[in-house]
Amino acid sequence: MSIRQDLHTKEGIATYANGMNLSVNDKAKILEYIKPGKILEVGCGNGTVLEMISNAFPESHLVGIDLSAQLLGLAAERQYAGQVDLFRQDALTMRQNQAIPQQYDTIVFCSVLHEIFSWYLLNPRKDYIFHAETDPEYAAYQSTMDFIFDIVKAHLKVGGHCVIRDGIKPVEEPVTINRFKAEGLQDKFYKFADDFSPFKINFGVSVNAQGTTFTIPSTHLFEFLTKYFYDKNWDIEVTEQFGWATIDKLSHDFATREPSTPLSVIAAKHYTLDFLRDKWDNDLEMRNGAGDVYYPCSTMVFATARNEQ
Repeated sequence: MSIRQDLHTKEGIATYANGMNLSVNDKAKILEYIKPGKILEVGCGNGTVLEMISNAFPESHLVGIDLSAQLLGLAAERQYAGQVDLFRQDALTMRQNQAIPQQYDTIVFCSVLHEIFSWYLLNPRKDYIFHAETDPEYAAYQSTMDFIFDIVKAHLKVGGHCVIRDGIKPVEEPVTINRFKAEGLQDKFYKFADDFSPFKINFGVSVNAQGTTFTIPSTHLFEFLTKYFYDKNWDIEVTEQFGWATIDKLSHDFATREPSTPLSVIAAKHYTLDFLRDKWDNDLEMRNGAGDVYYPCSTMVFATARNEQ
Protein backbone atom coordinates (compact mmCIF):
# COMPACT_ATOMS: atom_id res chain seq x y z
CA MET A 1 0.00 0.00 0.00
CA SER A 2 2.90 2.36 0.12
CA ILE A 3 5.21 4.33 -2.07
CA ARG A 4 6.34 6.13 1.08
CA GLN A 5 9.77 5.75 2.60
CA ASP A 6 9.19 8.13 5.52
CA LEU A 7 7.25 5.71 7.74
CA HIS A 8 10.04 5.79 10.27
CA THR A 9 8.35 5.45 13.67
CA LYS A 10 7.50 2.08 15.14
CA GLU A 11 4.01 3.32 15.99
CA GLY A 12 3.44 4.65 12.47
CA ILE A 13 4.48 1.38 10.86
CA ALA A 14 2.27 -0.60 13.24
CA THR A 15 -0.74 1.63 12.53
CA TYR A 16 -0.49 1.21 8.77
CA ALA A 17 0.26 -2.51 8.95
CA ASN A 18 -2.71 -3.09 11.25
CA GLY A 19 -4.99 -1.17 8.89
CA MET A 20 -3.81 -3.25 5.92
CA ASN A 21 -4.42 -6.48 7.83
CA LEU A 22 -7.90 -5.46 9.01
CA SER A 23 -9.02 -4.60 5.47
CA VAL A 24 -8.00 -7.92 3.93
CA ASN A 25 -11.58 -9.23 3.70
CA ASP A 26 -12.64 -6.25 1.63
CA LYS A 27 -9.50 -6.46 -0.50
CA ALA A 28 -10.49 -10.04 -1.35
CA LYS A 29 -13.03 -8.49 -3.75
CA ILE A 30 -10.22 -8.11 -6.27
CA LEU A 31 -9.55 -11.87 -6.42
CA GLU A 32 -12.21 -12.59 -9.04
CA TYR A 33 -10.37 -10.31 -11.47
CA ILE A 34 -6.89 -11.75 -10.89
CA LYS A 35 -5.55 -13.75 -13.82
CA PRO A 36 -3.21 -16.48 -12.50
CA GLY A 37 0.36 -16.76 -13.70
CA LYS A 38 2.87 -13.99 -13.15
CA ILE A 39 1.37 -11.26 -10.94
CA LEU A 40 2.79 -7.87 -9.97
CA GLU A 41 1.60 -5.71 -7.08
CA VAL A 42 2.77 -2.10 -7.26
CA GLY A 43 3.07 -0.69 -3.73
CA CYS A 44 2.73 -3.99 -1.86
CA GLY A 45 3.27 -2.53 1.62
CA ASN A 46 3.44 -5.19 4.33
CA GLY A 47 2.35 -8.00 1.99
CA THR A 48 -1.31 -8.31 3.01
CA VAL A 49 -2.55 -8.47 -0.58
CA LEU A 50 0.36 -10.57 -1.81
CA GLU A 51 -0.34 -13.20 0.84
CA MET A 52 -4.04 -13.19 -0.02
CA ILE A 53 -3.33 -13.64 -3.73
CA SER A 54 -0.67 -16.28 -3.09
CA ASN A 55 -3.07 -18.34 -1.00
CA ALA A 56 -5.74 -18.08 -3.71
CA PHE A 57 -3.35 -18.86 -6.57
CA PRO A 58 -0.49 -20.93 -5.10
CA GLU A 59 0.88 -21.88 -8.53
CA SER A 60 1.37 -18.24 -9.51
CA HIS A 61 4.63 -16.31 -9.29
CA LEU A 62 4.09 -13.03 -7.42
CA VAL A 63 6.28 -9.93 -7.45
CA GLY A 64 5.83 -7.05 -5.01
CA ILE A 65 7.56 -3.67 -5.15
CA ASP A 66 7.47 -0.90 -2.56
CA LEU A 67 9.52 2.15 -1.62
CA SER A 68 9.25 1.56 2.14
CA ALA A 69 11.98 -0.83 3.24
CA GLN A 70 10.34 -1.22 6.65
CA LEU A 71 7.04 -2.39 5.18
CA LEU A 72 8.90 -4.73 2.82
CA GLY A 73 10.58 -6.20 5.88
CA LEU A 74 7.15 -7.06 7.26
CA ALA A 75 6.13 -8.50 3.88
CA ALA A 76 9.18 -10.76 3.91
CA GLU A 77 7.99 -12.33 7.19
CA ARG A 78 4.65 -13.52 5.81
CA GLN A 79 3.80 -17.09 4.92
CA TYR A 80 3.10 -17.44 1.20
CA ALA A 81 1.64 -20.46 -0.55
CA GLY A 82 3.74 -19.96 -3.69
CA GLN A 83 6.79 -18.06 -4.91
CA VAL A 84 6.93 -14.37 -3.99
CA ASP A 85 9.77 -12.00 -4.84
CA LEU A 86 10.02 -8.59 -3.17
CA PHE A 87 11.93 -5.54 -4.39
CA ARG A 88 12.58 -2.16 -2.81
CA GLN A 89 11.85 -0.13 -5.88
CA ASP A 90 10.28 3.17 -6.90
CA ALA A 91 7.44 2.25 -9.25
CA LEU A 92 8.16 5.31 -11.36
CA THR A 93 11.58 3.89 -12.31
CA MET A 94 10.71 0.18 -12.21
CA ARG A 95 12.07 -0.56 -15.67
CA GLN A 96 15.54 0.51 -14.60
CA ASN A 97 15.79 -2.61 -12.39
CA GLN A 98 16.58 -5.51 -14.71
CA ALA A 99 16.13 -8.01 -11.86
CA ILE A 100 12.36 -7.41 -11.89
CA PRO A 101 10.41 -9.60 -14.35
CA GLN A 102 9.00 -7.49 -17.15
CA GLN A 103 5.76 -9.17 -18.30
CA TYR A 104 2.74 -10.05 -16.15
CA ASP A 105 -0.65 -11.72 -16.44
CA THR A 106 -2.04 -9.39 -13.76
CA ILE A 107 -0.90 -6.03 -12.41
CA VAL A 108 -2.47 -4.90 -9.12
CA PHE A 109 -2.64 -1.37 -7.71
CA CYS A 110 -4.21 -1.61 -4.24
CA SER A 111 -4.49 1.68 -2.30
CA VAL A 112 -1.36 3.11 -3.92
CA LEU A 113 -2.51 5.26 -6.84
CA HIS A 114 -3.82 8.01 -4.56
CA GLU A 115 -0.30 8.19 -3.08
CA ILE A 116 1.32 8.46 -6.49
CA PHE A 117 -1.25 11.11 -7.41
CA SER A 118 -0.66 13.05 -4.18
CA TRP A 119 3.07 12.70 -3.72
CA TYR A 120 4.39 12.92 -7.22
CA LEU A 121 1.83 14.22 -9.66
CA LEU A 122 -0.20 16.62 -7.53
CA ASN A 123 2.53 18.21 -5.43
CA PRO A 124 5.93 16.55 -5.75
CA ARG A 125 8.31 16.84 -2.81
CA LYS A 126 11.43 16.98 -4.97
CA ASP A 127 13.77 17.27 -2.00
CA TYR A 128 12.04 14.59 0.05
CA ILE A 129 11.06 11.50 -1.90
CA PHE A 130 11.09 12.16 -5.63
CA HIS A 131 13.76 13.86 -7.70
CA ALA A 132 11.89 15.15 -10.73
CA GLU A 133 14.37 17.96 -11.33
CA THR A 134 17.31 15.62 -11.84
CA ASP A 135 15.81 12.31 -13.01
CA PRO A 136 14.46 12.43 -16.58
CA GLU A 137 12.40 9.28 -15.95
CA TYR A 138 10.00 11.28 -13.80
CA ALA A 139 9.40 13.95 -16.42
CA ALA A 140 7.42 11.50 -18.56
CA TYR A 141 4.39 11.45 -16.27
CA GLN A 142 1.96 14.36 -16.32
CA SER A 143 -0.98 12.50 -14.78
CA THR A 144 -1.80 9.35 -12.87
CA MET A 145 -3.23 7.89 -16.07
CA ASP A 146 0.10 8.49 -17.85
CA PHE A 147 1.77 6.41 -15.17
CA ILE A 148 -0.85 3.62 -15.24
CA PHE A 149 -0.78 3.35 -19.03
CA ASP A 150 3.00 3.28 -19.10
CA ILE A 151 3.03 0.35 -16.66
CA VAL A 152 0.28 -1.43 -18.63
CA LYS A 153 1.94 -0.90 -22.01
CA ALA A 154 5.35 -2.00 -20.79
CA HIS A 155 4.49 -4.84 -18.42
CA LEU A 156 1.00 -6.28 -19.01
CA LYS A 157 0.69 -9.22 -21.38
CA VAL A 158 -1.96 -9.24 -24.09
CA GLY A 159 -4.98 -10.85 -22.43
CA GLY A 160 -3.73 -9.77 -19.00
CA HIS A 161 -5.70 -7.86 -16.36
CA CYS A 162 -5.00 -4.56 -14.61
CA VAL A 163 -6.79 -4.41 -11.25
CA ILE A 164 -7.25 -1.25 -9.18
CA ARG A 165 -8.65 -0.91 -5.67
CA ASP A 166 -8.42 2.57 -4.18
CA GLY A 167 -10.24 5.63 -2.97
CA ILE A 168 -12.84 7.23 -5.24
CA LYS A 169 -13.62 10.88 -5.80
CA PRO A 170 -17.26 11.49 -4.80
CA VAL A 171 -19.89 13.19 -6.91
CA GLU A 172 -19.59 16.94 -6.39
CA GLU A 173 -22.49 18.31 -4.30
CA PRO A 174 -23.01 20.51 -1.23
CA VAL A 175 -23.29 18.61 2.05
CA THR A 176 -24.16 19.80 5.54
CA ILE A 177 -22.68 18.62 8.81
CA ASN A 178 -25.49 19.18 11.27
CA ARG A 179 -23.72 17.78 14.30
CA PHE A 180 -20.33 16.53 15.42
CA LYS A 181 -21.28 13.74 17.81
CA ALA A 182 -17.79 12.70 18.92
CA GLU A 183 -16.09 14.81 21.56
CA GLY A 184 -13.42 17.09 20.12
CA LEU A 185 -14.28 16.26 16.51
CA GLN A 186 -15.37 19.79 15.61
CA ASP A 187 -11.99 21.14 16.72
CA LYS A 188 -10.32 18.37 14.71
CA PHE A 189 -12.30 19.46 11.66
CA TYR A 190 -10.91 22.99 12.01
CA LYS A 191 -7.40 21.58 12.41
CA PHE A 192 -7.84 19.40 9.34
CA ALA A 193 -8.96 22.38 7.25
CA ASP A 194 -5.74 24.20 8.21
CA ASP A 195 -3.42 21.20 7.86
CA PHE A 196 -4.67 19.55 4.65
CA SER A 197 -2.21 20.45 1.87
CA PRO A 198 -3.37 19.00 -1.51
CA PHE A 199 -5.99 21.75 -1.89
CA LYS A 200 -7.74 24.41 0.20
CA ILE A 201 -10.64 23.08 2.27
CA ASN A 202 -13.63 25.42 1.86
CA PHE A 203 -16.69 25.47 4.12
CA GLY A 204 -19.32 27.77 5.57
CA VAL A 205 -20.71 27.95 9.10
CA SER A 206 -24.25 28.97 10.01
CA VAL A 207 -24.96 29.69 13.69
CA ASN A 208 -28.44 30.20 15.12
CA ALA A 209 -30.58 29.27 18.12
CA GLN A 210 -30.94 25.71 16.87
CA GLY A 211 -27.18 25.16 16.69
CA THR A 212 -24.29 25.26 14.25
CA THR A 213 -24.40 23.88 10.70
CA PHE A 214 -21.43 23.45 8.40
CA THR A 215 -21.86 23.48 4.61
CA ILE A 216 -19.01 21.96 2.62
CA PRO A 217 -18.39 20.52 -0.88
CA SER A 218 -18.63 16.73 -0.85
CA THR A 219 -15.12 16.35 -2.32
CA HIS A 220 -13.68 18.44 0.51
CA LEU A 221 -15.67 16.63 3.19
CA PHE A 222 -14.59 13.26 1.82
CA GLU A 223 -10.94 13.99 2.59
CA PHE A 224 -11.82 14.76 6.21
CA LEU A 225 -14.06 11.71 6.52
CA THR A 226 -11.28 9.36 5.41
CA LYS A 227 -8.58 10.89 7.62
CA TYR A 228 -9.87 12.26 10.91
CA PHE A 229 -9.25 9.02 12.84
CA TYR A 230 -5.53 8.89 11.95
CA ASP A 231 -3.95 10.28 15.08
CA LYS A 232 -0.52 8.65 14.95
CA ASN A 233 0.04 9.36 11.23
CA TRP A 234 -1.86 12.63 10.97
CA ASP A 235 1.05 14.56 9.42
CA ILE A 236 1.26 11.99 6.61
CA GLU A 237 -2.45 11.63 5.94
CA VAL A 238 -3.11 15.37 5.55
CA THR A 239 -0.65 15.44 2.63
CA GLU A 240 -2.60 12.86 0.59
CA GLN A 241 -5.72 13.26 -1.53
CA PHE A 242 -7.63 9.99 -1.17
CA GLY A 243 -10.41 10.85 -3.63
CA TRP A 244 -8.13 11.08 -6.64
CA ALA A 245 -10.40 9.93 -9.52
CA THR A 246 -14.02 9.25 -10.37
CA ILE A 247 -14.95 5.84 -11.69
CA ASP A 248 -16.53 7.43 -14.78
CA LYS A 249 -13.25 9.18 -15.61
CA LEU A 250 -11.30 5.95 -15.24
CA SER A 251 -13.77 4.08 -17.43
CA HIS A 252 -13.54 6.75 -20.13
CA ASP A 253 -9.75 6.95 -20.05
CA PHE A 254 -9.19 3.21 -20.13
CA ALA A 255 -11.64 2.81 -23.01
CA THR A 256 -10.33 5.66 -25.16
CA ARG A 257 -6.86 6.74 -24.06
CA GLU A 258 -4.50 4.39 -25.91
CA PRO A 259 -5.61 3.03 -29.29
CA SER A 260 -2.25 1.28 -29.62
CA THR A 261 -2.91 -0.58 -26.35
CA PRO A 262 -6.62 -1.47 -26.48
CA LEU A 263 -8.19 -2.08 -23.09
CA SER A 264 -11.69 -3.18 -22.15
CA VAL A 265 -13.30 -2.47 -18.78
CA ILE A 266 -14.35 -5.70 -17.04
CA ALA A 267 -15.29 -4.28 -13.62
CA ALA A 268 -16.23 -0.81 -12.33
CA LYS A 269 -17.65 -1.03 -8.80
CA HIS A 270 -17.88 1.55 -6.04
CA TYR A 271 -19.18 1.24 -2.49
CA THR A 272 -18.79 2.44 1.10
CA LEU A 273 -16.67 0.42 3.50
CA ASP A 274 -18.74 -0.89 6.41
CA PHE A 275 -16.06 0.29 8.83
CA LEU A 276 -16.36 3.86 7.59
CA ARG A 277 -20.17 3.89 7.47
CA ASP A 278 -20.34 2.68 11.08
CA LYS A 279 -17.76 5.22 12.20
CA TRP A 280 -19.53 8.10 10.47
CA ASP A 281 -22.84 7.04 12.02
CA ASN A 282 -21.28 7.26 15.45
CA ASP A 283 -19.32 10.46 14.94
CA LEU A 284 -21.29 12.85 12.68
CA GLU A 285 -24.70 13.72 11.35
CA MET A 286 -24.51 14.61 7.62
CA ARG A 287 -27.18 15.48 5.04
CA ASN A 288 -27.16 16.04 1.30
CA GLY A 289 -29.11 18.74 -0.55
CA ALA A 290 -32.28 16.62 -0.52
CA GLY A 291 -32.07 16.31 3.26
CA ASP A 292 -31.16 12.62 3.18
CA VAL A 293 -28.49 11.09 5.39
CA TYR A 294 -25.23 11.37 3.48
CA TYR A 295 -22.69 8.57 2.98
CA PRO A 296 -20.16 8.99 0.18
CA CYS A 297 -18.79 5.96 -1.64
CA SER A 298 -15.31 5.42 -0.28
CA THR A 299 -13.78 2.69 -2.43
CA MET A 300 -13.59 1.48 -6.00
CA VAL A 301 -12.72 -1.88 -7.54
CA PHE A 302 -11.82 -1.37 -11.17
CA ALA A 303 -10.40 -3.87 -13.65
CA THR A 304 -9.50 -3.89 -17.33
CA ALA A 305 -8.24 -6.49 -19.79
CA ARG A 306 -5.58 -5.85 -22.43
CA ASN A 307 -6.91 -6.87 -25.81
CA GLU A 308 -5.15 -8.00 -28.96
CA GLN A 309 -3.71 -5.10 -30.92
